[in-house]
Amino acid sequence: MLCGLYNFSENNYLHGHDLQSSTDEYTNDAHGNMTSMPHLPEMKYDYADQLNEVKLDASNNKAYCGYDAEGNRVRKIMINNNNS
Repeated sequence: MLCGLYNFSENNYLHGHDLQSSTDEYTNDAHGNMTSMPHLPEMKYDYADQLNEVKLDASNNKAYCGYDAEGNRVRKIMINNNNS
């Protein structure tokens, strides 16, 4: 379904925002969590559908998220794996 400049799937998941492109720029898992974006190649979630790991770039730089008992994101740790 096209809505303005956005391309949504039948279940209202965002797949892209450029009508000129025929490829999906955003991917989702079975629970509706966004698993990749053009600028974030991989996003992983835990059993409670909370974002817990994000691959930031091709150099394998990552960010990890921590949550409190109520499910609020309270910590983000970024790991730079640059070998240069």
